[in-house]
Amino acid sequence: MISEVPEDEPKAAAEPTPATLKAQGNQLFASGDYEGAVTCYLEAVELSGTTERQEQQNKEIAVFKANVAACYMKTGRYADAVQFCTEALEVDGGYVKALVRRAQAREKQQPANDKGLEVLTLIHDGNQRTHSGKAAKARVQTTRRRQS
Repeated sequence: MISEVPEDEPKAAAEPTPATLKAQGNQLFASGDYEGAVTCYLEAVELSGTTERQEQQNKEIAVFKANVAACYMKTGRYADAVQFCTEALEVDGGYVKALVRRAQAREKQQPANDKGLEVLTLIHDGNQRTHSGKAAKARVQTTRRRQS
């Protein structure tokens, strides 16, 4: 005798992983749902805190925080974007994308007549890696230059 499972039985939902939450956040970002994307990325940060792979965890958290910053850039929340990029860089100081986004957000915050200009310099060498994992290595240096 074959036992049938009723169709209305709830199926066990798979627990989300940081990777699935990131993918979901990326889809929401692409469709313009920035607040939904922020929620996914922040949940991914929390779940990443439960992993034991410290270096990989730091890279993931930095990406999630920089993605939150990208959402805030799209909605004009530049101060929040700067904050999340800074947090990403505190976790993974070699994440160039976070540094570039932070510079872009700071540029949006500065009035046109501000004489201060933040300059982003990427110096290629073998000391640090770029986030993309390409063969080129980058050491990131941010300076503030005064215009006359």
